[in-house]
Amino acid sequence: MGSLDRDLSGEPYSLLVKLDEPVTLGEAENRFLLFKNYSFDPSLSPAGKTVVSASIYSSYSYWEQLSRDKDRYRAEKERIAALVIRTLEKRWPGAAVKVEVADVATPVTYHRYTGVGKGAYMSWIVPPGKGMLHLSKSLPGLDRFYLIGQWTEPPAGLPGSMLTGRHVMQIICRKDKKPFLAGPREA
Repeated sequence: MGSLDRDLSGEPYSLLVKLDEPVTLGEAENRFLLFKNYSFDPSLSPAGKTVVSASIYSSYSYWEQLSRDKDRYRAEKERIAALVIRTLEKRWPGAAVKVEVADVATPVTYHRYTGVGKGAYMSWIVPPGKGMLHLSKSLPGLDRFYLIGQWTEPPAGLPGSMLTGRHVMQIICRKDKKPFLAGPREA
């Protein structure tokens, strides 16, 4: 994830950019970077600036092994940041000098901050043709106990897991025959 001193509001939210050369991280070979442009959300950056993220695939074991040697781990994160900035420059000429913040989050980073197994940023993979999985938010025998999180709303991922808290509040309101009121309210 990074911050760019450039307005990308006229650009697509999601963009797949072909790399000049494939990049291998452990056993995962990457030929593309997936960029996400968050200019649609003014709460993420000041006017005229944009938060951009890029995704590249690798395994938890690759980064976990690297993390045992802080210098190698840091060097690999710097190599990936440089690759992302070069690719950003390829797509948006002049962008490289406009990068204000660059941070590489690895599966080890996700694990350290969230405790999720092997740094998974998404939950279950839904088999093709199965549609959406809907898991119960309650457990038999536990009254007024509810489950929330990315594992209860596949394939929620971290942002989607926050919505499960909202869903549970809707369930509670419905059960208590109270209206669900979202958003700030005036006193």
